[in-house]
Amino acid sequence: MGEVARARAARCALRAGVAFAVLCAATAIARAGQAPGAPSLPIVLEVGGGWQGPIGNAGLSLAYDRGGRLSAGVGLGLTPWPDNSVPPIGIFGRVRLLRVGAFALGLAATLSRTHDRTARTYYRPPVGAYVPENLVWTWQPGYRATGALVAEFVGRRWSMRLEGGVGLLLNDPKCSYDNGTVFYDGDCQSATIPGPYHFSLEPGRVIPSMTASLGYRFGVAVPASDEMAFRAPNTAALLSLGATLAPVLIGFPVSSYGPTSYGLFMIGAGLALGPSVGHVYAGEYVHAAGMAVLRTIAATLGPYLLLTSTIRSSDCQGSQCDTSKPGIVLAVGLLVALPILVIYDLADAPRAAARANARNGFTDLGLVPTVAVGGPSPNRGLALAGRF
Repeated sequence: MGEVARARAARCALRAGVAFAVLCAATAIARAGQAPGAPSLPIVLEVGGGWQGPIGNAGLSLAYDRGGRLSAGVGLGLTPWPDNSVPPIGIFGRVRLLRVGAFALGLAATLSRTHDRTARTYYRPPVGAYVPENLVWTWQPGYRATGALVAEFVGRRWSMRLEGGVGLLLNDPKCSYDNGTVFYDGDCQSATIPGPYHFSLEPGRVIPSMTASLGYRFGVAVPASDEMAFRAPNTAALLSLGATLAPVLIGFPVSSYGPTSYGLFMIGAGLALGPSVGHVYAGEYVHAAGMAVLRTIAATLGPYLLLTSTIRSSDCQGSQCDTSKPGIVLAVGLLVALPILVIYDLADAPRAAARANARNGFTDLGLVPTVAVGGPSPNRGLALAGRF
């Protein structure tokens, strides 16, 4: 069984590598096709994950997005898929209905080819009088249409998006039925399967979903003057807070009602990477990467040491049954350090923007009253003034 498990893990890793290489190659081709010196295509590379997404629990996508109201693209799922099939794929379109500054609300529609499976165990009344009856509905492949509500932050280079929606599998599944004496695999409406299990809407056909993604835009020419642009401290704080809270808030229900490992991964990723986003906005890349690495170590090594430092009674005898006190102390220290590092970066994000402004010569900025004398009558207002 160990060899089989290792072989499956190797196949999954190979599939993920191939999927990533395909999308990176597509991005490189899109960029290479431009004339030298010309802005590249407005292509956004996105990496995302969540619970029962249109292309699975994790995936990559390429979107053509000029930053306006409409965008569209293709996605490739990275979750395991059957050996005799292709990975989950999908095409999507999005529309931004309401936009306030960098924040937008809208809708998304996705058509995807996935691999879905739903299992149920039924007990005929009276309970205990009959053996359990197991049914499995399999869509392999499944053709799915998904509609979703979208909330996103759209920056010049980086974007973050949250989607919550409902999908519907459009084709019919195959069924496996087992009651201990009868084993059947085939049409779900077969007479071999008892009539009460001939559902008009099979379990698993309607699929709720929640996903979060981070995108990087290639097709934006940043003027040299923008590299010295003013960085808003409030924006830096909101970016770090939003990038931290979004995956954490999605990860909790996913770990409770979906695959626990995916939910815990999203929570850990949010705590490890989210607080650094504001520092990336401020241009403090070394600080952002270093703190993200420290939080990643604390979020992964801490729980691991806590679980492995306790020797269970089945693994030892007599006086050997004990716990590794140094391991537990180190684990507790790492778990205590994690929220401290998170809070520190969240609080430091607006200061990072202020430090960037000081480096770029934006000092002593403030709002001052002003009177505009142009036009038929003078107008009073406020202006941003400072020493440069």
